[in-house]
Amino acid sequence: MFWQLANQDRGYTIWCKTFTVLMIGFPCAFSCGVIVFALGIFFNIKLYRLLRQNQQHITPETRKMQMTLYRTYTIS
Repeated sequence: MFWQLANQDRGYTIWCKTFTVLMIGFPCAFSCGVIVFALGIFFNIKLYRLLRQNQQHITPETRKMQMTLYRTYTIS
């Protein structure tokens, strides 16, 4: 019904389709973005806690190696 009404005028059809796509697309894209952002923060916090927990059981040799790798990749 909607598309039949829209087909009466070619310019109106394009406007209707564009409007429909935007009205459906924007909320979907926005909600997907919010969900991905929230998951990113959640997993970032979990990873940070895991790494902090693992840092407590590190030997000096491992720490030295970590710092060497860190300097190598941040300088270059």
